[in-house]
Amino acid sequence: MRTWMVPVLAVVLAAPTPFEPGPAPPRIALVDTLVDDLATRLQDPGGFTALVDSQSSGFPEGPLYSRVLPAYGLISIGRDAPDRADEMVAHLDILLAQVLDETRKKVGGDVATLDSYRGHGTWLGSVGVALGGYHLLGGTQFVAERERIADVLTTALAAKDGAPISSYPFLTWSYDTTPALLAVHLDDRFTGQQRSGALLDAHLAWLAANGDPELGLPYSRQSPNTEPPRGCDLSLRIAFLAQMDRDVAMDLYAKYTEHFWVDNGMAGFREFPPGVDGPQDIDSGPLLGEIGLAATGNGIAAVRAAGDDARHDRLRFQLTGVPLMVLTANGQRLPAMGGARISTEYRTGFLYGDAALLNAAAWEDWGVARTVATQP
Repeated sequence: MRTWMVPVLAVVLAAPTPFEPGPAPPRIALVDTLVDDLATRLQDPGGFTALVDSQSSGFPEGPLYSRVLPAYGLISIGRDAPDRADEMVAHLDILLAQVLDETRKKVGGDVATLDSYRGHGTWLGSVGVALGGYHLLGGTQFVAERERIADVLTTALAAKDGAPISSYPFLTWSYDTTPALLAVHLDDRFTGQQRSGALLDAHLAWLAANGDPELGLPYSRQSPNTEPPRGCDLSLRIAFLAQMDRDVAMDLYAKYTEHFWVDNGMAGFREFPPGVDGPQDIDSGPLLGEIGLAATGNGIAAVRAAGDDARHDRLRFQLTGVPLMVLTANGQRLPAMGGARISTEYRTGFLYGDAALLNAAAWEDWGVARTVATQP
């Protein structure tokens, strides 16, 4: 799993109070601005492809995440506001056609006729979630691709008996099995099959037996070597898991905030557990002390999934400092951002950051979880 978000500004506010899980807080106004920016860029699909190629090449999976992350945000908006579903579908038609073109290149074949997942859990799981969400909004294209992705992922997941599937051939991050499970979960909704429940239960049992025994959190990388729990993983994992089983996601969120939330003048999520001095990398983005900017940016989605109003308000307030940071850093290249050059053309300073922020800040319950604590 490799994706990171946007810098946030440190401010001193009151520490969040204990919360009870609830519905997602109101979205920030910036979400609509990000949608408008994306819609403008998608008016020229070829130009958008060139933009992704030029702006996201420094990020692993740049061609994938620069498209599926905003797709998830559009799906959330359409699920929350059905009167906007057709608008979101029109944008998704363009994004998903491009995603499937990139996926064909990645897996080496027509997605609708794949014989197996070919070790590409990251790509196929992420794409399967986007396709399933698109069809929830009433999109009509790419049905064969969604069904085939779900079928090959089901075969791969069942063969592992709860253990994580490969993220890439010969590499496994346990996070990537979560979107793969959600892809199957969404497909089951349309096909009437009942595969995802048993697969999810088996994976959760495996994680419980093979995670960090002190923190009660899943390890990040599983092979070729084990890595400790990481914030960039857990923030997104919780947001995806909440679309399948809200109660399990809230249990994980409680442990995550207990061990990873920092509130000492700067608020956010750690990238590494307390006492672990891990390195800054392309997954974490820049580290500000203990706080990981990927963990914190993507953590907006986890906070929204939990309905944690106090932490959401804190992170939302910190986002007000981003325009000044972008203006100050305009033109600079930052290695921890894949070498991207900061530009005031983007709300976060770069295309990939805008994509990630749209996903995180727009997160809504898609209404397909098997347990829903507070919403019908």
